[in-house]
Amino acid sequence: TEDFEDEMSSIHTAGKRLSEMMEQIMSYNSIMSSYQKEEGKKHKAMGMAVNKRFRGIILGIMFVTMCLSLYTNVLSAYQWGNIQTANEAEKYEYQLSEWINTQKSILDMFVSIISTNSEMLDDYDGTVEYLRKITESYPEISVTYMTNPDLEHTVYMSNGWEPDEGWHVEERQWYKDTYSSEKGWSISDPYYDDQTGGYCLTISKMVYDYENGDFLGIFGIDFFMDKLVEILGDSYSENGYAFLVDPEGEIINHPYGGYQMSQNKITNVQSLIYGEIRPDENRAHFIKDYDGTHKILFACRNEESNFTVYVVSNAWKIYGHVIIYTLSCIIAFLICIILIYKLLSDFIRIQEKTNRQLSEAAEAAIAAGKAKSSFLAQMSHEIRTPINAVLGMNEMIIRETDDDEIRDYADNIRSSGRTLLALINSILDFSKIEDGKMKLVPVKYSIASMINDLVNSISERAKAKGLEFDIQIDETLPSTLYGDDVRIRQIIMNLLTNAVKYTEEGQVTLTMCSQERDDDNFVLFVSVRDTGIGIREEDREKLFESFARLDETRNRNIEGTGLGMSVVTKLLDMMGSSLKLESEYGRGSTFSFELKQEIIDDDPIGNFAEKYKHSNENQLEEYLFVTDAEVLVVDDNRMNLKVARGLMKRNGIIPDEAMSGREAIEMMRNKRYDIVFLDHMMPKMDGVETLKILKEENLIREGCAVIALTANAISGSKEKYLEAGFDDYLSKPIDIVQMEKKFYEWLPKKKLEWRKNEKNGRMVKTVLTDELNIIGLDTKVALSFCGGDIDFYKELLSDFVNDYDGRINALDEAYENGNWYIFEVKIHGLQSSSRAIGVISLADKALELERASEKEDGDKIKGLYDAFSKEYKDVVNKIRIRLK
Repeated sequence: TEDFEDEMSSIHTAGKRLSEMMEQIMSYNSIMSSYQKEEGKKHKAMGMAVNKRFRGIILGIMFVTMCLSLYTNVLSAYQWGNIQTANEAEKYEYQLSEWINTQKSILDMFVSIISTNSEMLDDYDGTVEYLRKITESYPEISVTYMTNPDLEHTVYMSNGWEPDEGWHVEERQWYKDTYSSEKGWSISDPYYDDQTGGYCLTISKMVYDYENGDFLGIFGIDFFMDKLVEILGDSYSENGYAFLVDPEGEIINHPYGGYQMSQNKITNVQSLIYGEIRPDENRAHFIKDYDGTHKILFACRNEESNFTVYVVSNAWKIYGHVIIYTLSCIIAFLICIILIYKLLSDFIRIQEKTNRQLSEAAEAAIAAGKAKSSFLAQMSHEIRTPINAVLGMNEMIIRETDDDEIRDYADNIRSSGRTLLALINSILDFSKIEDGKMKLVPVKYSIASMINDLVNSISERAKAKGLEFDIQIDETLPSTLYGDDVRIRQIIMNLLTNAVKYTEEGQVTLTMCSQERDDDNFVLFVSVRDTGIGIREEDREKLFESFARLDETRNRNIEGTGLGMSVVTKLLDMMGSSLKLESEYGRGSTFSFELKQEIIDDDPIGNFAEKYKHSNENQLEEYLFVTDAEVLVVDDNRMNLKVARGLMKRNGIIPDEAMSGREAIEMMRNKRYDIVFLDHMMPKMDGVETLKILKEENLIREGCAVIALTANAISGSKEKYLEAGFDDYLSKPIDIVQMEKKFYEWLPKKKLEWRKNEKNGRMVKTVLTDELNIIGLDTKVALSFCGGDIDFYKELLSDFVNDYDGRINALDEAYENGNWYIFEVKIHGLQSSSRAIGVISLADKALELERASEKEDGDKIKGLYDAFSKEYKDVVNKIRIRLK
């Protein structure tokens, strides 16, 4: 067909590109030889350049040291000046506070007398006389008064003044401020008193009856500001001055007469250069003052009165010595740099005479080694592109052709392509290890799943060569461990591949058992035994060399780079272990190693061989097909909706979808459904609340089953949901067999029929699934949730990657705000999505976080979330790379 011809053309093009790259590798030696010669020619010129660069570095370090030293000194001096000016401002602010506290103590005395003798307010003349006598005892007081608009005499004033009929004390600003003050007292802005001809301010306080707590009024005192102005006026000198500004920004005192507050003129600080400085900045500023000189300005606010003290100091007085010291240091440093430059130049000339005799070969070898690593890494990446295209197109041919001969050709292409891809992966891993870029990433993993992947991967190869593949797995191995399962799988896979490759007849045996063990850790023992050609004693050291092949005459027809064992030994070394070898030439070899692993779940895996045999024999032969059934799926996660829709497609069902409880309620008002799959964990309105409203409004028609859809697959969950009013329970990720069982149980039998499964339950394996298994995904579990549909699985993987930014942002926001309910909802959805695509480790971590958030255990969440988010990001990046 035309499509088939296009696929073959694509394979031909990719193969041609691959051939060109292999030719590049073949010419590698000649390229490196030319490179070494060029490096030798450049060596002498480089020696001189290195010496000059060395000199430049020393001078640069000295210059940087000089700059840092000067910067540190200048900064320290500036901070010292800042502190000195701040102390000056705080001194005057303290004096202002002392003055206010003194006047307030006088106020408190008056208030206390009236509070304990409230009956005195019944005698207006006596009270006025009393106030007059006491007031005369304090020269700083202008007048005192007691006010209450509800009394017959609204004002009791020490000078006998009584207000006119239209005068209302409750309209005065100081009265309003005091009445509304949380502290019960207030200080007014300064004002000019026409009667006394001086500036005053009012301090007032609310008065309550000492006996019964009744409000008696507000007592106020007008204080002359002469004393306060004198405090700041004493600061005037040739080196600086201080002045006071009221809460409205009006200058009270200033050495410059044009700014001084008077009866005829008031100047606001915001109209001057001082207004650019905020009191809460707590740092000094350079300004050009009214007299044209440069000054240092610092502002400090008094919290009680809201007045601001500004201190202005002569800049040269504070920083003059710093400038002189800095200039002296610069001159001294420059002299030192010139002397050192001359000494270094003489030293370099002497050194160059001795360096000319250095070996050019050593420099060339180092450069060649770096070029080799870079070349190998680059070519490994480049070759993966066409080989992945070959394998991908070939997989399409295998799926689409019915011609047995073409299928046989395609199987050969797949086998050779995978071999080549394995070689390229070995080269890439070797390059990473050489460059120090290989990192171990420990995670929780299922040892049974890892063994299953290894057996699935190697059994067909052994069978193709007529070999017996025997597995001896200790039944007491813990089911869940913590370690870098990807690299452990790679190590064992390399050993198994080599065993099959170098064994012509007999068997290959994989043995795994536990040795030393305690409550938290145990030592995993792994061995691979074969009945192959064995290794001669003189070749054992050569076994672990890079790009080395053993017994090349006998093994010339065996494919390989000679890198596999080198990668294995280096990975084991990174894990703190080593590879042991027992071999007899001509009779076979045994490779073994030991790894310490942390135990997560101590439940034993049981009889693995029996379970594996049973799982291979257990294939679905029929599936349920549904006609004329209305199904509604409610889930706030788009990926979960897509999974449900994809799985039901085979059953002949196109479900309606709702992304919230509210939307589901509206849909059920307008349509009758046979089954409603209702997610439990949804924001705003969860499944239980939605079900309650549906029942209250009688929206669940007769014959309709509401099934709880949730990732909480723990013991007792079904009973909990049945108790909440659900008809049944289905766990996520959805298992196709369990879903069909629900259809069979809850749909009318006349709508059901059993059809033959043409695929016979065969699990599709591709290059993509192999690569996903390598990075830790359990594709066998994932494909079982997808009904074995690889295209649907790819869609789920793409959705999982594309949803990453939105999901992690929502989780981060809930985490930072401590909103554990929203966090629980979001992590619940991610847990089921992760399990659906086979990221079991991530799903387990999400489940642990979900249970912690359900208990609002913030400390536990904070201890787990960083590792979880890192693994989530790593998994998404790895999947994204494999999907490209």
